[in-house]
Amino acid sequence: MSERSLPFYLQRPELHLRPVSEFQKLSFFFAKPEYVEDPNQTLKPDYLYIARKGRIGILHWYTVDGLFGRKEKYKRIVPCKYDEVEKHADHFIGRKGGKAVYYDLKGNILK
Repeated sequence: MSERSLPFYLQRPELHLRPVSEFQKLSFFFAKPEYVEDPNQTLKPDYLYIARKGRIGILHWYTVDGLFGRKEKYKRIVPCKYDEVEKHADHFIGRKGGKAVYYDLKGNILK
């Protein structure tokens, strides 16, 4: 079996991607990712790789304290449109076609 015929998450084992169906707490209104990084396999558990149609992005998944206890929240902060995304301590770099776009931890594009 050629590498290209494998599911995307098996083509990129270094990203520790799992099918989104394994994450029952995640629900998206549009552009649902196909894969999410396994939170147990990352050094940055609040910021997970996501993938859709062979492109990579970043999901911020965190908990907040509320009146009725802790609540899980999540937000796509880097869209799934990059060939590569690098995680750094205080920013992300999305790379596609030789171009790089820098994002802060809130998903704002850095100039």
